[in-house]
Amino acid sequence: MKSIKVHINRLGLIRNADIEIKPLMLFSGYSGLGKSYVAILCHYFYWVWMSDKRLNVFFKYIQESKGISFDGSMPNQNGGKASFSISKEEIEKWLAKDAVDYLKYMLGYSEFEADIKIDLPVQEQTFSFSYEQEKGGVGDNPETYNKLSLFGLMIRFKELGITDESPYATLFRFVIIMTIFGNYQNLLYSYVLPPARGMYMSEFPLFSNAKTGLCQTFINDMQELNKVQEIPDKISPDLVNLIHDVLAGDIKMDGEKYVYVTHGVTLPISAAAASIREVGSLQQLILKRDISKCTILLEEPESHLHPLKQIQMADIIALMANGGANMQITTHSDYFMRRLNDLIRLHILKEKDEQKYNELREEYKISNVTLDPSILSAYYLEQTEADGDVTLKKQDVSSGIPFDTFDSANDKPLDLSVMLYELTVQGNEK
Repeated sequence: MKSIKVHINRLGLIRNADIEIKPLMLFSGYSGLGKSYVAILCHYFYWVWMSDKRLNVFFKYIQESKGISFDGSMPNQNGGKASFSISKEEIEKWLAKDAVDYLKYMLGYSEFEADIKIDLPVQEQTFSFSYEQEKGGVGDNPETYNKLSLFGLMIRFKELGITDESPYATLFRFVIIMTIFGNYQNLLYSYVLPPARGMYMSEFPLFSNAKTGLCQTFINDMQELNKVQEIPDKISPDLVNLIHDVLAGDIKMDGEKYVYVTHGVTLPISAAAASIREVGSLQQLILKRDISKCTILLEEPESHLHPLKQIQMADIIALMANGGANMQITTHSDYFMRRLNDLIRLHILKEKDEQKYNELREEYKISNVTLDPSILSAYYLEQTEADGDVTLKKQDVSSGIPFDTFDSANDKPLDLSVMLYELTVQGNEK
């Protein structure tokens, strides 16, 4: 994957920050600083290439500004051929504005303020579309087809139109996906798993309308997943078994409602623990989609989980990342991050000394799960005391994720706990 680069002038309280989008992104920091904002922003740059409608907005703008018609009359026609160009700068400016509109929709906040700049990882400064007509078929009345080409990709269609998706938008997004992800079929699905998603799982299908795009998207995604059959040939057995262990069972559909099946007992999901409801949607996704073709915005995967289950959730995330999933994750859990660090260091050890790695696995009875730090990008959000602005600090993850976000919780409080233990418990023992 080639990295899209984003410069944030302003995003909520965040000021003057740079982001490099990688397959696995992790955001930590105090509540209320903008972790979700940044995660949603990063998710946008996957979603926009998969939406079969959004780029139509851009091409409608191009239609108006360049005088290009989508009804069959092309500009500069000469011998049945025509072409027009759009610049990389035009695309990046539109994406920057559209990303902010996406944030407004997802947050349900039309007054949300943001100012960003985009740098697409493409060398070409100009995208030139070539168009020509060709006749096909047999007999005295051959049919006329339209052919549109860009950077070696080509699509044929009978009629130009923008009622669904413009052929220009279709071709353009395939080219971008091919450029960034290596193949235009490598990115097919976008999913959003927001905070408090468990509530929506409990009330399904009663909830059909939500006040924020974030929750509405989740509802729409789950409704679509319910129509899809499981794909056992595409599923990692290790991943399936691990999420089954976290749930101590499975989430199933019974008619139009979710149920929780555990130890031979079937319960309505509303009667299951909060952790079950939160994790259930992720299990549905893992069972029903090829995760190698997915991008997933996952807020607080550790929510409501016991610390040992949080550790297992880190393994799930690593297995998904290793399987090709692109994820944007927010977290408040030091257990979750510590485990990710263990997996990173296991990867380093395996690369350095595989024999020692295998010995360690045998000694500690640990699974064969590691995490390559090269696919991870971690950011820590911190608020300055002077003006209340938030800085976004990129962390060096080459040997593990720094624990900036937990230092204040782990240092003085831990020191106090030790002192109180010495003054009370140890004192009594003496």
